[in-house]
Amino acid sequence: MSKTAATVAIRQKRRWPRKRIGVALALVISALGTWLWTNHIAGSKLRQAEARADRLDPAWHLADIVAGRFKVADEENSAIAVANVVRLMPGGWPKATKRFLGQDAPPGSPSIVEETVQDRVEKLAPNVRLDNALDAAIRRELRSLKPALVRARALAGRDRGHTDLVVPRIVYATLLGHVQNTRQVMRLLEVDSALLAHDGDIDGALDSCRAILAVGRSIGDEPFLVSQLVRMNAAARAMGAAERAMAQGTASDAALARLQALLFDEADQPMLLWGMRGERAATDDVFSKLATGEITAKEIRGLIGNTPAMPIELAASVSGAFIRFNHGLALEMLNEAVEIAKKPMDEQVDLWAAWKSKSTPPTDVLPRFVGSLTFEVLPGVDSVALAYIRTRSMMHAMAATIAAERHRLAHGSFPARLAEIDPKFLPRPPVDAFTGRPILLKPRDGGLIVYSVSLDRKDDGGVELGLKQWDKPGHDLGFRLLPVSARGKPPARTTLPDDVFQYIPGPDEDEPKP
Repeated sequence: MSKTAATVAIRQKRRWPRKRIGVALALVISALGTWLWTNHIAGSKLRQAEARADRLDPAWHLADIVAGRFKVADEENSAIAVANVVRLMPGGWPKATKRFLGQDAPPGSPSIVEETVQDRVEKLAPNVRLDNALDAAIRRELRSLKPALVRARALAGRDRGHTDLVVPRIVYATLLGHVQNTRQVMRLLEVDSALLAHDGDIDGALDSCRAILAVGRSIGDEPFLVSQLVRMNAAARAMGAAERAMAQGTASDAALARLQALLFDEADQPMLLWGMRGERAATDDVFSKLATGEITAKEIRGLIGNTPAMPIELAASVSGAFIRFNHGLALEMLNEAVEIAKKPMDEQVDLWAAWKSKSTPPTDVLPRFVGSLTFEVLPGVDSVALAYIRTRSMMHAMAATIAAERHRLAHGSFPARLAEIDPKFLPRPPVDAFTGRPILLKPRDGGLIVYSVSLDRKDDGGVELGLKQWDKPGHDLGFRLLPVSARGKPPARTTLPDDVFQYIPGPDEDEPKP
């Protein structure tokens, strides 16, 4: 090899290490730049979301919300009264009771089904009286629950509640046993209202409906959507029981006025806003603790509806930017949810549809993964929001139904239009929350139908008013007020009490066996 060639070879050997060093350095610089850029983007998103929450909704953090809740004196606290009722009730009530189906059983179904007395009442048309079997079954069950029932009825006069929350390290694990207990007391009062109406005590039945509302109001301003959803359910149950009571007979104006006033007041309560603010605060608390390592993504598995998958857990454990970006994204979306909840009801329907679209995970792989932790922990607030709009519309419809009945009592006939109702029986206009326009009232079969146009925001004539199909096109949402002659109709057939054996003839037998 010549001297020149040897020199070139030596120089080339020296260049290769330098190239490798250069490539490695470029990779490090690129990685550092990417890290700095992602942290900047993530931090900026979080700061902007926090600043917006501070500007629009001061004291929005979880500790501030819990500390700022309404307080209620013990002697006025319906939550304490509800807890005392539950202590007097057996666990698991209402228990299932057996009912013979016999020849009424659908093909292939068992001859005996398990139902509670409440299930059986709910299957009856509002104006149909209890048959002998159901009447006896209810009396038998309520006989053993008399001490609890006396206390439950007294709730009609105690309609403000508060329960101190013990928030654990992971807020999603907060125990809400007192909220679940309210369901048991609601069911007791529903059955009580049905039996009182059956016995002709329509005022007492309506007072039990007020007590059902009070059970829901015992939840107060709890900052969780699940709590407020149960409160909405109490209102729906109270209105269903009230429709039945009014279809069984005639109440006094005083009893009707008491229930009407409480319905209007309950409709004014910002249940959705309380729940939305609480969900945002809870989500912020979780992400803040994920960032500090106080909790891990794995720990929240099982505490939320959609549990984080392993890749998400891994990203959350190794990347602070991933947590901060998702923290900011979640706050951004929940800030918007809180602001929507502040707007007029009729404006919210379309806004919630748009919000739902934004909260749906994108189809592209990278954006979907980058925001995956947000999409996993984000609560389904839009469905609760629509339930609130529905419940508020129903409360105004029932208040208008009661006003029409009060008008009939005073003037001898039903009003033909909402505007004809005597103003002293309708102190404020009942509004359809889906449209912002007045609730609809129309004569029907000698009585009235009073209704909201529901989710499709179209007047479908009030032909279908059932709650089960309220969100389907072609369905309205409301109540029927029957003429007096159509109230308290006897059942289609009278059945024997549940504890009496009833022999059902076979297909080839004409007469029961002795």
